[in-house]
Amino acid sequence: KYSDRNVVILYAFESLPAIIITLIFSSNFSIVNFVLYLMSLSPLILIIPGIMGGIIVSSKTLLGKYAYGKIMSMIYWVTLFLLISSGIISLI
Repeated sequence: KYSDRNVVILYAFESLPAIIITLIFSSNFSIVNFVLYLMSLSPLILIIPGIMGGIIVSSKTLLGKYAYGKIMSMIYWVTLFLLISSGIISLI
């Protein structure tokens, strides 16, 4: 059943597998570094789908009255820019 308490419990237990795996493989830093590298690449992988998604959700031709307005579009593009920037910064 949905409740705020159950959501908090779900998010708390969602992190446990990642913590356990990190503790198990912490002696082998190459695996941990590889995973961290993949995590830093993930925002960059979102560039093309993010741009395509932004074009689609802003298109009044495709979505009609459900298309994003100017404010929502600006929030979308700023968020996408921040995600892409975090990916670039994480690789430096």
